[in-house]
Amino acid sequence: MGEIQEFETLPQHQHVYYKITSGSIAFSVKGDGHAVVGLAKKPGDKCEYWIVIGDNQCWLERDGAHKSYLCNISNIFSYDVYGSFWISWHSAFLKFGKTSDGVPVISKKISAKNIQYVTFFTYATRGRLLWKLYVPPKLPKLVLKEVKKGGMEWIKRSNPLP
Repeated sequence: MGEIQEFETLPQHQHVYYKITSGSIAFSVKGDGHAVVGLAKKPGDKCEYWIVIGDNQCWLERDGAHKSYLCNISNIFSYDVYGSFWISWHSAFLKFGKTSDGVPVISKKISAKNIQYVTFFTYATRGRLLWKLYVPPKLPKLVLKEVKKGGMEWIKRSNPLP
C-alpha cells in the first residue's frame, strides 16, 4: 500500500512537487478558497495543465491561460469537510472526478506526455487549504534474467489457482 501525505497550502507559498509515476492520483481537500492541482513534466516547470476546484465548480486550464470544461457541482468541498477526488492522465486522456462515484466530471484528450509531477496550491489571495494526498507505492523496476540453458515449456497446473 501507499502512504498518505498531509499538508497545508497558503497563498504565496512555494509549490512543492510530488513525483507520481502511476499516471493517477487520489486526494482530499478542505478549506477556504479555490484548490488547484498542477500537472508538470519536471519539478519547477510550468505546469502543462491545471485543475481548479471551488465555489461549487471546477475547470481545466492549459498553461494557466485557456479555461475549458467548466462544470458546476454543488457542495464540491467545504471549509470543514474533506472532498475526495481523483485525477488520471494516461491513454492520451486527462480525467478528473469525485472519489464517491468514480465517474469523470472532466474528460479531455490531451497532447502532453511524460507528466510525472503534481503540485497543489491555493488559487486565492487569502485562505488556506488542508490536503491529503494518497501516494501510490513505488514499485521496483525488475531486472529480467536471460535464460542461458535448456528450453522453456508450458506446464499444466493440476490444481486451481487460489
